[in-house]
Amino acid sequence: MTSTEGASAVGTGAGEREVDLAAERYGVGVRATVISLCGVFGIFTVPPGRVPVTVLLVVVTVAACAVRWWGLRRLPAGVRMGLDATAVAVPGLGQPLMGPQGVNIWVMVILGIAVITFQYEWATRPAIGLGLAVLTLATYGVGYGLAAPAPGPSPFWVAARQTAECALARVSYLIVRAKAREADRATEREAAGRREASVAAARRAAGRAYLATLHDTASATLLMVSLGDTRDWSWLPRRAHGDLEALSAVPGHEAGRVDLAELLGEVARGAAEPDAARAVRVSARIDGPLMMPAGAALAILHGVGAALDNVARHAEVDEAELRAGRDASGTVTVELTDHGRGFIPAVVSVQRRGISGSVVGRMEAIGGHGTVDSRPGEGTRVRWEWPTTPTATDAPEPGPPRAEVPAEPGPEGRIAFREIHGRLVRGVRWALLIVALTVQLGLCLPQFLAHLGSYHPPSAPVVAYGVLVAVAVCTAGLLASGRDVSGWPRWCGVGLVLGASALCAVTVGADQRLREGDWAFGLVGWHGLYLLFGLSVTAIGVFLGAQVVLTAIPVALTGMPDVARLATMGMFALSVCGFQFTVGVLARLLRRSAETAGSAAAREEELRTREAIAEQMHLDHEKRYAALLRTTVPLLAGLAHGSLDPRDGQVRHRCALEAARMRRLFAEADEVPDRLVHELRACIDVAERAGVTVGLAVRGARRDVPRDIRRKLADPVAAVLAAGPAEARVTVVRTGSRVRVSVVGDATAEPDGVAVKETPPVAVSRTADGERVWVEAVWEPAPAAG
Repeated sequence: MTSTEGASAVGTGAGEREVDLAAERYGVGVRATVISLCGVFGIFTVPPGRVPVTVLLVVVTVAACAVRWWGLRRLPAGVRMGLDATAVAVPGLGQPLMGPQGVNIWVMVILGIAVITFQYEWATRPAIGLGLAVLTLATYGVGYGLAAPAPGPSPFWVAARQTAECALARVSYLIVRAKAREADRATEREAAGRREASVAAARRAAGRAYLATLHDTASATLLMVSLGDTRDWSWLPRRAHGDLEALSAVPGHEAGRVDLAELLGEVARGAAEPDAARAVRVSARIDGPLMMPAGAALAILHGVGAALDNVARHAEVDEAELRAGRDASGTVTVELTDHGRGFIPAVVSVQRRGISGSVVGRMEAIGGHGTVDSRPGEGTRVRWEWPTTPTATDAPEPGPPRAEVPAEPGPEGRIAFREIHGRLVRGVRWALLIVALTVQLGLCLPQFLAHLGSYHPPSAPVVAYGVLVAVAVCTAGLLASGRDVSGWPRWCGVGLVLGASALCAVTVGADQRLREGDWAFGLVGWHGLYLLFGLSVTAIGVFLGAQVVLTAIPVALTGMPDVARLATMGMFALSVCGFQFTVGVLARLLRRSAETAGSAAAREEELRTREAIAEQMHLDHEKRYAALLRTTVPLLAGLAHGSLDPRDGQVRHRCALEAARMRRLFAEADEVPDRLVHELRACIDVAERAGVTVGLAVRGARRDVPRDIRRKLADPVAAVLAAGPAEARVTVVRTGSRVRVSVVGDATAEPDGVAVKETPPVAVSRTADGERVWVEAVWEPAPAAG
């Protein structure tokens, strides 16, 4: 496929793409077959002295068709167009070389077929198809004029008929394409519903997985710290390190942004504590803030921790320098330097993974750059770099991961096949019905009226003509009502059509058989096609064979014609019935196309579903956990590196507040009737674990409160309860115009996180009275419009 054709397919559905491919294959195949067979018959219609040149012209024409078939999608469009032009120009302009008989018979037949098939071969480029049709008519007219032909059909009549056939071919394609588009839209609507359900299920599953990770790691750790155990806390740094690792391993953690300077500051402060876990003092110069993706920040943080461990174990010094900032290009750079014993990085065993895994490998995995520079006796410098925009070669593309197309579609492929195939069959049946009526009323009616006297009796063709019209009208009624043409209506129609064919074949004059006066021979097949389309090729072949037999019997009974006349009759029958038979073959081609389109639609649906899931999960993580990354990660980093003392009351308060927020987040995922009260109970549960006695009073009917509003209503409660009062009372009051959540507790500590300013649409106020503090959050929903 050329690039232009590939571009033209963008935005089309699988059904339409397959229809376009099938139309081109069908057009080229039919033209090549009919031209080859008619060329053989045409050799017998020319005078003996013109046979060699006729054979040469036939060979050139057939060769052009054969190469065109071989290069169906291999050759550029310009070459294919040139082959098509050659296939019609050679016989058209070669008419003077073949004599008068060649003008009136085989050339007219093959050029008439070409005019029709060009509209299918170039269906997606109608201007080219029309141009080739005009070229066909022009070459036929020029050759006809130069050949001084024998008496026969007027070239103007031939041009008019072929123009009408060209228009019918284009209209039939447009009808089938419209049905293919309907099928694509219907398939996409069904796929969209399945995709929406799949995305929702994936979001729920991902949310549960992430919440489970938080519950088992950070939430449990912070809750234990908030309870204020007096036991040995030596396990805490390792546990906090593990929690940070777990958070960074959950898909989507990179969606949020954190301040790397704050995290590194916790490392430096932890190393400066007298009882720090590491025996290395850190001299830090950190130029912040250094806002960056959380995934990259955690990778650098873990790398710095691993590098400090190496200094403590191997450098034989107790001091290191930490520098962090941005360079002129905006790249975040972090350097950790010691003046210890040093080593040769190239000779480090592959089993020692501190350098390859924690520094270099970790940074390369997320699109950054890590280096280790060390020499024996000269110390070690470890450097981390995170570019503002990672290069394409170093980093994955931003956003959610893209899904691969699955190799095999599931049941959705069969569903799409049935939808596409059913609509294509209905579309082709409508197109064939329109072709039959147009041929009968537009092309055959003048012949019917002009040769009415050739029938004996003249009433016979009138009856036959009326029967064919009646069958077409009844079929149109069935299709318009949405019913299929099957069962007894189909076979009754087939019997009436064959009866009309037999009536005309028996009553037409001998001099008009298989000529202009035998208008029914070329028409009956079209009526049979719209009745039988969708059945096996055998059924259509039997019908057309029966029509030929009904016509041949009277011919045989009146005397066998000469060879030239037989060749002419055979070519006429071939051009009509052969072309109609190929339309029946089109049913099998469309079925294969529908199967291919169904499979392609299923694969595309699976791809879009996976991409939608990835994108939505990415957005969910970005929205849902951004606040946790700003608050939870610094807490865990401080606990991991020793800058935060779990015995300190303020640290326990921060941990309690964060644990309460996490518990409220877990509660958000539960399916309960009263979400607001359920999430408040989650915050209360954390306080009660710490020994706080909490009472809860709820007044007013349950009502829907948006998630963001519930968070703003619950946060002040969590902040007061995390301050550690001995007793507290939480009250929820719901009326028609507002929702009020208040908490009263001991003013034993100044609660963090309580905003006393207006934060629309939730207003938060705080009042302290002696030993009591009262905080209230009020939400007044906007009145409904109308």
